[in-house]
Amino acid sequence: MSSEATLMEFRSCVSPPPAGPNAVDPSAPALTGRMLGVESPTPEAPRAPEPVPQAKEDSPVEQAAGASEEGSPEASIRPFNAEIDACEIDDRGRPETAWSARARELGRSQMVFLSRRMCYPGRRLVVLIHLTDHSPAPLYGLVQACEYEADGLYRVELRLLPMPDGGRLREWADQISSRR
Repeated sequence: MSSEATLMEFRSCVSPPPAGPNAVDPSAPALTGRMLGVESPTPEAPRAPEPVPQAKEDSPVEQAAGASEEGSPEASIRPFNAEIDACEIDDRGRPETAWSARARELGRSQMVFLSRRMCYPGRRLVVLIHLTDHSPAPLYGLVQACEYEADGLYRVELRLLPMPDGGRLREWADQISSRR
């Protein structure tokens, strides 16, 4: 071995652009339901602006009960604890493999559940809610957000949509409920 110091020349390199579910192009247009295939491509007619409702005074009874405005999304979300079966829908509209999860919150237009499986935003899901009755209730929705919660669980926010008319999803729900 020589006692001379070895000089290594490091060249700066440019890292590749980000890839995967966290890669976001800030110049890209926002995703719409039409782009994701969940809304019809019919153009909407321009609407006249709606009048702003007048603020009303709540009675002391409503204030004590903690009543809030009906239009606020926070008012309609409630804690909800139930076992569910979740299933992603592929591009052809067919259900894929189902997995178990646990529902945490439910509202008129949103559902939050905890899952060991991560779901990418923009994917469509069918969720079967298992309560005490015989047949599970199916819900259809679009993943809005998925974040790591803790202990290997992901918190998935699902925006609820009308169930498609196709019979495949209904057949799948019946098949799952017959297994239980």
